[in-house]
Amino acid sequence: MPAARSHGRRHRSGRNPPRTHRTSLPLGTPFPPYPAGVPPPLPCGGGLRRRPHRLGRGHRRHCLRTRDDGVTWETQDSGGTDDLIDIHGVDPATAWAVGHRGTVAHTRDGGRTWERRESPTRQNFTAVHFTPDGRTGRVVGRSDTVMTSLDGGTSWQVCTTGTGMSLWNVRTFSERESWIVGDEGTVLSTSDGGATWDQHFYSPEKDAIPVR
Repeated sequence: MPAARSHGRRHRSGRNPPRTHRTSLPLGTPFPPYPAGVPPPLPCGGGLRRRPHRLGRGHRRHCLRTRDDGVTWETQDSGGTDDLIDIHGVDPATAWAVGHRGTVAHTRDGGRTWERRESPTRQNFTAVHFTPDGRTGRVVGRSDTVMTSLDGGTSWQVCTTGTGMSLWNVRTFSERESWIVGDEGTVLSTSDGGATWDQHFYSPEKDAIPVR
């Protein structure tokens, strides 16, 4: 699968340059292939990667879990009050969930119990994704919010991509490499851990297609 070419500008994290809208890649051009040895994750909200165990987000404080590839589901209480928007399973026992007003929740026992983690922002989060080893994770959200952890979710640092756009999905391949999509065809990548973001003018559509 060919890699998408970067026909755009590089934004430094935390700055807000003038907005641009150009189309340099035709609609339907594929995203770059996953790095060698990294399996493609499940679609957004799919939860735990190893079938048949999966987690799914639910209304308010609830999550859903299946142990039989979706034949039956059980409701689990995440212990909070705000809506959960996205969930990512690192392995059959470990998962992260994010949502409104800076909600970050973590489970180590397959969702039976959840621990709330302190977030340095109250912004609404829209997506979370960790590397397969569970060490590096990124969260994205409204108003150009990006949050990064390099220690397995123990601590988080907030930055921006510099686009000013709301961000809707993220994939994290390593400590240095991530891709993000957002409003008005925003497609971003970083190869330096988020210090700078390359903008790829990918689609003429108003809203980007979620990374899958």
